[in-house]
Formats: sequence, C-alpha cells, structure tokens
Amino acid sequence: MLRWLMITLLVLGVFLLILLALGLLLTKNEQDTRALIEQLAIDNAQQLVLPQEQSSVTLPADTPPQINGTAQRQQEIISKNLTCVDNKQCQLIRLSLNPCPIAINLIGAQLIKKYNRVNESFSSANCSDSNNVIEAVCINNLCEIK
Repeated sequence: MLRWLMITLLVLGVFLLILLALGLLLTKNEQDTRALIEQLAIDNAQQLVLPQEQSSVTLPADTPPQINGTAQRQQEIISKNLTCVDNKQCQLIRLSLNPCPIAINLIGAQLIKKYNRVNESFSSANCSDSNNVIEAVCINNLCEIK
C-alpha cells in the first residue's frame, strides 16, 4: 500500500512540475506577444504618419511665395488625391502654374481638370528630368513619378 501511495505522489509531483513549466512558458509567451503587439502598433502609427509627411506637395523654387486661390486649391486637391492601389490609378498632369509633371490619382486629375486649367502639352524645359521618359506609378500606395 505504501508503495502505491509513493508512486501516486511521484506521478502527481511530476504532473504538477509539468503544469508549472507549461505555466511559465505561457507567461513568457504572453509577455513576448504583448511586446510584439506594442511594437507593431508603434510601427503602424509611424507608417501612418510617414505617408502624410511624404504627401506634402511643394512648388518649385522659382514660383513666387504668394499662393493665390487657384494654386492653393490645386495644392489641396493634389495633397488629398495621392493615394493609389495600382499603377492604373495614377496619372501625370501639368498645372498651368507649374511646367513640370505631377503624379496624382485619377480622381484628383479629374477634379483639377474640372476646376482649373491644365497644360496638355508636356514641354519640360524647366524640369530636372526633361530628357527622361517619365510615367506615373503607384509606389507604397502613393502616386509618384518614375
């Protein structure tokens, strides 16, 4: 009888030791998971802020610092319509105040054509990439010039 009692206590002790080890592993895994979730949340917040910083539209240095109503409206339309999912959604436009092309999504291009005058001729005399063939592409969900 004493022998069966010792075997039962030994089996229960091993079982409790296994449960304790599993509990420690679970606690460590939970701490690592929480740290990873916090890091991913920080990374996602930084990625949300980063496209907003990249989407700021700046006019070339040779334009006057005063912005009239038309140019301000063009800047607002451009800054709100840079997002895309596919290259087919991006289009090159040239504004009447800026001889260089700007990449914008189709919605923004239609709004600018509707409300403002757009240069249809693509002469890039003052642009830095005047000799290269340029196209509008979707990179990181933003329309950009390639």
